[in-house]
Amino acid sequence: DQSTSHAITLQNSGGQPLDWSASAITSDGGKWLSVTPTSGTLIPGGQTSLTVKVQASLSAGAYQGTLNFASEGIQRQLAISCTVLPPPIHMDSGQLHFVANKGINPASQSLTMTNTSNMTLNWMVAFDPGTPAFLKVAPISGTIAPGQKIPLAVSVNIVNAPVGKLVSGISIVTSDTNVLLADQKVSVDVQISNPALQTTLPVSNLSFTQAAGAT
Repeated sequence: DQSTSHAITLQNSGGQPLDWSASAITSDGGKWLSVTPTSGTLIPGGQTSLTVKVQASLSAGAYQGTLNFASEGIQRQLAISCTVLPPPIHMDSGQLHFVANKGINPASQSLTMTNTSNMTLNWMVAFDPGTPAFLKVAPISGTIAPGQKIPLAVSVNIVNAPVGKLVSGISIVTSDTNVLLADQKVSVDVQISNPALQTTLPVSNLSFTQAAGAT
């Protein structure tokens, strides 16, 4: 999981060594806020760097937390606020399901991606690790402007695939190094069956005539 972190400095401005401890609490009771290290000793005039980390696996919304510092019976608090914005790229579906007869490729399906942010983003399609070659997406990369919608054609090639179920997935990721974009994942599965047994007759009915007693 991705996360974001900030460094803060803890300093001993007194004339004696100082044992300290630090802990993190959140208003919603979640475990999304942490601080490391959580304890130590500072010499007079010494300082140390602490890392405050916020996990990225949060839903969109506003979050509040507090860092508590304790030393020699003295308590100090530092308020933490975090705002999680909705993903800048929205997919109109999180799953695609194909049904096909063995040896026959099904029709392609469409996904639409929308840029809901106020910035232009460079994007590309990433396939799940180990994805077989049956899955194709077009276009595979590009640039999307604010508010723009781009259709993606998703197709599968199962001509040589056995009867059964194929499962894979794609993600829309950003190629911009200065933008943190949560991957937009779409799962894809293909159910492959044997075609139903069919018998084709040259006429709609058959009539037999035989004389009585004939063999």
